[in-house]
Amino acid sequence: MSLEEELARAEAAVAAAELAVEESANAVAAAREAVASASTPQERLAATRMLARVTARHRTLESQLAAARAEAQAIRDRLDANPPISLGAIAGDTPIVLLPVRLETRFATTGGVTDLLVRVYPDDLHIDTHEPELTEDEARWGRSYWEQTWRGGASDEAERRAWTQIADAFTPQRAAWIVRALEPSNAGDRPGMPIDDGAPLPVAPAFPPLATRPAAQTRAPLTRVLPDFWIALGYDAGNTRVVTAVGASIRQPLPAGPQPDTREEPPEGVEAGVVDAGMKWLVNFDEALAAGMALRIRLPQAHAGGLARLLVIGVKASVSPASAAAELADLIDAQHYTRGLEVLQRGTPTNNTAVSRAGFGGDDIGHAGSFAVERGAPLSAAGDGSAGAGAGPGTFAPGRRRTAGRGAGARRQRRAMAIHDRVNSSTSGCAAS
Repeated sequence: MSLEEELARAEAAVAAAELAVEESANAVAAAREAVASASTPQERLAATRMLARVTARHRTLESQLAAARAEAQAIRDRLDANPPISLGAIAGDTPIVLLPVRLETRFATTGGVTDLLVRVYPDDLHIDTHEPELTEDEARWGRSYWEQTWRGGASDEAERRAWTQIADAFTPQRAAWIVRALEPSNAGDRPGMPIDDGAPLPVAPAFPPLATRPAAQTRAPLTRVLPDFWIALGYDAGNTRVVTAVGASIRQPLPAGPQPDTREEPPEGVEAGVVDAGMKWLVNFDEALAAGMALRIRLPQAHAGGLARLLVIGVKASVSPASAAAELADLIDAQHYTRGLEVLQRGTPTNNTAVSRAGFGGDDIGHAGSFAVERGAPLSAAGDGSAGAGAGPGTFAPGRRRTAGRGAGARRQRRAMAIHDRVNSSTSGCAAS
């Protein structure tokens, strides 16, 4: 069992012991009131004996609470001496990707004891809505795209027109996936000269076997790249850590939205709801606790008024670096073919101002820009100093067209990457770690 898991169990034991002491204190108060209100010697004797029993039990529970608190503090001390989540065990040359999350907090005070309730929500970057299987309509458009392209011969004009049509029918991102999924296996047989409409192609495109799905959405949005569990670190105004809390194991994969209901009408007697079982953690705190996406933190009495700073971090240490890299690459692929993918230049504005526009989106009249990105020459290659190449092995790997992310061909960060490599190598990896 890890130190984090030991601490989680110890803190649960402290919470249970505190509740037992609180209930016992109420029992002692009630017994004292019974002694004071006794009207006969017999009632007073019985009440006095009851007071003695509950007082003895209360003292025993107080001793157990003190022992539980001491055990939890000892584990916290061991965590202080050993970096949480075994970060120190990660090799300095292993890159760590930090994906953003959103935190929501509130205080809950019961019986003079204050808990900090923390909710953790994944950012859009975590969410995978990509469904590789094509609908029948998508498959029809994809085959038409390639047939039009082959009729255009070696010129790309026909392909540009076909791209505009399929990008209009779906989105440029989904169109890119449809085209990729149906890319003919006999590309060498593409005609070199244009073929008139209606005339047979010398060799027809050989489309790969295709898996289809019955609707545009058949599963809930989900994330597969969350850490094994969250660890919360709370600090006071002097930057001293005063709280360490560990959440439950995070459910993997984790739904992040509703499961589509493909039924025309719900069964008789069943109401159609917007919150299904998989996404209850999004709206119910206890469900979020069970899913590992919330923490209930018992605040020390001295800090019941709040913390100066709260950090919530996590590492997915249950998979190897190679497997983690593959999961990240799959996520980037999913983003590429749904929301879109772009490697931003340094200094890209995040908001619209009077003098500049935000870097999000942009006009792409006639889908010329997306055609150049998705169907043009690769924007980066290993070792060419581009942003795509600098993202790391496998992130924008050729063969899966991750080189197609907008901005992947940018060279403006070549100097920064060169400085990083020099500093890191000269410090034996300490700069990166």
